[in-house]
Amino acid sequence: MFESAEDYILHRKLANETALSRQAQATLGELLTDVGDRVEVFFANNRRLKGSALRELFEDIDETVRARMTVVRSRHDERPPTKARPKSEAFEAMYAVVSNQEADSEQRERIFRLHSLRFFGTRKQVVVQVDSLPVAFRKHAASRRHQRGENVDHAVQEIGESLAQWFPLILCSENPVLDTGANSFSIPAEEGMLLGYYDSSAAVPMGHRYRFNGIGVHQDDVPASPLAPALYCANTFIGTAEMQQNQIDLMQCFSTWRKAGADRYETMLEDSLWPDREISPAAGAGIPDHIVDALGPLFRDARALRAMGHRVSARRQCADADMDDPEIAEEEEAFLPSP
Repeated sequence: MFESAEDYILHRKLANETALSRQAQATLGELLTDVGDRVEVFFANNRRLKGSALRELFEDIDETVRARMTVVRSRHDERPPTKARPKSEAFEAMYAVVSNQEADSEQRERIFRLHSLRFFGTRKQVVVQVDSLPVAFRKHAASRRHQRGENVDHAVQEIGESLAQWFPLILCSENPVLDTGANSFSIPAEEGMLLGYYDSSAAVPMGHRYRFNGIGVHQDDVPASPLAPALYCANTFIGTAEMQQNQIDLMQCFSTWRKAGADRYETMLEDSLWPDREISPAAGAGIPDHIVDALGPLFRDARALRAMGHRVSARRQCADADMDDPEIAEEEEAFLPSP
């Protein structure tokens, strides 16, 4: 039973969002079937896709993805034909989407993971690529976002957008965070912050690439790199009203760090989401080393450690530096807000 009408409304909002992310895998399967059926009309007869048919295909793909999936970031590139090559046009549509598709039945309703989708097409072939991203969040985080925000209608999408927006920070922070001896980590989010952890033992799912051309359809597995980053999973959302001052300060530090990366931050963001894109290849430059290295000293600061829930590590840092920090030394309540 629900304690109030408000609790019931929040429950229904989250249920609707969960249903949308749960059907993402089925929607992708239908998209693959639709793409195959539409291009086979041309390729099976040893013909090429017409330019108008190619454009229409990508417009329909975009409409389907946005209507039936939870899209948290997207990019579209187009290569126009030239006088020398009047039939050389190409389209590429890329999305980061939220999908609820954990294999373990007990976790199926509680874990959301971000996936990368890429659709590339020319008159000769259409490619669809699907990859799992090393970022996820629990249903509890979305529930807390609903409870601790005002007029929140799309908590799952908002949290997914925050994870995508701060993806480079998550990647760059893995080693310095784990070097502290703990694995908790916080990132900024809409009207607050997300608190989660790195799981180095989590399996890295294999990606898949489908090629439709005159020969037929061919599926390639995209194996995960042995150097793939650990999975970052956000456990809960902490609203501005619940944040401690050291947490507010740390989130401001992350915003400053991101601004220091400027355009290189955005480059790394899109390169990390869609590294195999073809029309505008990944730049690969990334965030300058001296900016990445600046995270090390930050995570060795006792206040930052405490803000992320590393109370034991924070005390150790103070002891190593021969510091007496009464705020850290005092007995305090558990860091995570009560469920």
